[in-house]
Amino acid sequence: MNHTARQLFPTWYLKSAYKNDSLKIEAYLKSIDSAIAISDKNFWLDIVKLYLGIKLKNSPNKTKFVALFIEHDPSFPATENENLLRILAVCSLAILLDENDNLLTYQVALSITNCLLLNQYDTAQYKFVADFALKNEQKYSISDREQELEKLDSGLSIIDDEIDDDEEVEDTEISISNKDLRILHDSIKILGRTYRALSEENNILWWLYSGISQFTNKPFSENSIQSMIFYAPQELYKLTKFESGVFNSKHFLHKALLLSNNNKSLKKQNLFELINNELDLSTANLLESFESNITIFTPLMLALKSSYTLKGEDWSSHFKGESNQANIKQSFPPELIAHQFYKELLFLNIN
Repeated sequence: MNHTARQLFPTWYLKSAYKNDSLKIEAYLKSIDSAIAISDKNFWLDIVKLYLGIKLKNSPNKTKFVALFIEHDPSFPATENENLLRILAVCSLAILLDENDNLLTYQVALSITNCLLLNQYDTAQYKFVADFALKNEQKYSISDREQELEKLDSGLSIIDDEIDDDEEVEDTEISISNKDLRILHDSIKILGRTYRALSEENNILWWLYSGISQFTNKPFSENSIQSMIFYAPQELYKLTKFESGVFNSKHFLHKALLLSNNNKSLKKQNLFELINNELDLSTANLLESFESNITIFTPLMLALKSSYTLKGEDWSSHFKGESNQANIKQSFPPELIAHQFYKELLFLNIN
């Protein structure tokens, strides 16, 4: 399989004003491969911070990242290397997301797309990282569900191949090996997960068809659009049966919001005003359940937390200090805010 990110690495490296040194490029690719072998989520979240331009002080993960490059290139600078580290973090993330499709890369992808909501990071020249992250999210949402069907079919086929329909069985008890029992056991478990995928889709469609909010037990149209921006993603999250998000979740949420607005066009909402007006007990309970994991990778939840902490005050300045100077007083389409909330819930749940 051809991997676009790996092929483009020399181009990205040269665009960052570094010399065309084929030996260094080869050495750095080996180091990136060593990094990709690391399955520690916190390691990769620190690499995401380097990509964002955040300077990490006294970070063991940054030290580990540098050591990987020194291993294959002894001349690699151990200090005063922020610009070089950033481009290597950028390329490492792109290659990781392009070549892998699993729960870890899904978490990394969510952390990237989530934290870019408020545009406080200067990542325009590295837009391709966000593109790879979005593709990875979409790909894993599908493969996480489809692979169960493939495993089930493969497992049952192995058992079927070992059964001889023409063989006469004299004993009333048929001997089944431990290996066959394990395959059968695993296949039944996968069958259960396959049922979950089908029931997930069915329940979401019925939720939209009924148009009844689980929070208020009222039709979507009897709840304000502002309330539904927070209710709909939480309701969709509860209907999600897998750790990965539902494919086309943004469209499901958009449909729910349109129903709440009597199918009229949706107007942009100011995030600061929206949070001030819609903070309620259910949101407070949600914040308490995830409090220790709310970070820059969940900016909407971080804003809700700031609002809840400084009840009644202008919390925008407090939020700026917590979020690398993000401006919360921006307006966004309702479906984008709702989808952001849904993705942050997914990210927090995996944590």
